[in-house]
Amino acid sequence: MDPICTLAKSVMDGNKEVYEKMLDSLGIKLSTAEKDLIGKHLLKNVMHKWIDAADTILEMMVVHLPSPRMA
Repeated sequence: MDPICTLAKSVMDGNKEVYEKMLDSLGIKLSTAEKDLIGKHLLKNVMHKWIDAADTILEMMVVHLPSPRMA
Protein backbone atom coordinates (compact mmCIF):
# COMPACT_ATOMS: atom_id res chain seq x y z
CA MET A 1 0.00 0.00 0.00
CA ASP A 2 2.94 2.32 0.66
CA PRO A 3 4.02 2.58 -3.01
CA ILE A 4 0.48 3.47 -4.06
CA CYS A 5 0.20 6.16 -1.38
CA THR A 6 3.65 7.55 -2.16
CA LEU A 7 2.90 7.74 -5.87
CA ALA A 8 -0.52 9.31 -5.33
CA LYS A 9 0.82 11.89 -2.86
CA SER A 10 3.72 12.89 -5.10
CA VAL A 11 1.45 13.27 -8.15
CA MET A 12 -1.13 15.32 -6.25
CA ASP A 13 1.59 17.51 -4.69
CA GLY A 14 3.25 18.03 -8.06
CA ASN A 15 6.56 16.51 -6.92
CA LYS A 16 7.79 15.60 -10.41
CA GLU A 17 11.16 14.20 -9.31
CA VAL A 18 9.59 11.57 -7.06
CA TYR A 19 6.81 10.37 -9.33
CA GLU A 20 8.93 10.33 -12.51
CA LYS A 21 11.51 8.16 -10.73
CA MET A 22 8.76 5.81 -9.54
CA LEU A 23 7.20 5.63 -13.02
CA ASP A 24 10.58 4.71 -14.51
CA SER A 25 11.15 1.97 -11.93
CA LEU A 26 7.63 0.60 -12.51
CA GLY A 27 8.08 0.66 -16.29
CA ILE A 28 5.17 3.01 -16.91
CA LYS A 29 5.53 5.05 -20.08
CA LEU A 30 3.51 8.24 -20.52
CA SER A 31 2.90 9.98 -23.82
CA THR A 32 3.78 13.63 -24.26
CA ALA A 33 0.15 14.68 -23.82
CA GLU A 34 -0.15 12.58 -20.64
CA LYS A 35 3.01 14.14 -19.19
CA ASP A 36 1.38 17.58 -19.51
CA LEU A 37 -1.50 16.55 -17.24
CA ILE A 38 -1.46 17.61 -13.61
CA GLY A 39 -3.15 16.58 -10.38
CA LYS A 40 -6.13 14.28 -10.45
CA HIS A 41 -6.09 13.74 -14.21
CA LEU A 42 -2.45 12.62 -14.17
CA LEU A 43 -3.07 10.38 -11.16
CA LYS A 44 -6.05 8.74 -12.85
CA ASN A 45 -4.00 8.12 -15.98
CA VAL A 46 -1.03 6.66 -14.07
CA MET A 47 -3.20 4.38 -11.94
CA HIS A 48 -5.02 3.14 -15.03
CA LYS A 49 -1.73 2.15 -16.63
CA TRP A 50 -0.25 0.68 -13.46
CA ILE A 51 -3.18 -1.17 -11.87
CA ASP A 52 -5.93 -2.07 -14.28
CA ALA A 53 -8.97 -2.29 -12.01
CA ALA A 54 -11.10 -4.43 -14.35
CA ASP A 55 -8.56 -7.26 -14.47
CA THR A 56 -7.90 -7.01 -10.75
CA ILE A 57 -11.59 -7.18 -9.81
CA LEU A 58 -12.21 -10.09 -12.17
CA GLU A 59 -9.28 -12.03 -10.73
CA MET A 60 -10.49 -11.41 -7.16
CA MET A 61 -13.98 -12.62 -8.10
CA VAL A 62 -12.59 -15.81 -9.62
CA VAL A 63 -10.35 -16.51 -6.63
CA HIS A 64 -12.73 -15.62 -3.79
CA LEU A 65 -16.25 -16.46 -4.98
CA PRO A 66 -17.43 -20.07 -4.94
CA SER A 67 -18.29 -21.80 -8.18
CA PRO A 68 -21.97 -21.68 -9.24
CA ARG A 69 -22.25 -25.43 -8.63
CA MET A 70 -21.08 -25.03 -5.00
CA ALA A 71 -23.19 -21.92 -4.39
